[in-house]
Amino acid sequence: VIVLAYGKANNLDANILMETMIVAVIIEIVAIPLMGSLCDRIGRKPVYIMGALLQVVMIIPFFLAINQDNFWLTQLVMILVLSFGHSMSYAPQASYF
Repeated sequence: VIVLAYGKANNLDANILMETMIVAVIIEIVAIPLMGSLCDRIGRKPVYIMGALLQVVMIIPFFLAINQDNFWLTQLVMILVLSFGHSMSYAPQASYF
């Protein structure tokens, strides 16, 4: 929701942001089981930490891309963060609860 509000405040098309989120979620559907498999190989904690670090590191390029009104860069960063950063954090969480 914050992505859409921030993008709208910077005059980006909300439909394009929603389409990008849909693409990212489709990729994430495949990525979550793969990250779960990675958790089985190297452990939950390293995968979770890598996902959290990826999200923290990519937040600066994400907001820079939105502020520059660069459509392709915004899409790339959104897909990286949502598909891989979120899936690396989300996959191990299920085993903790």
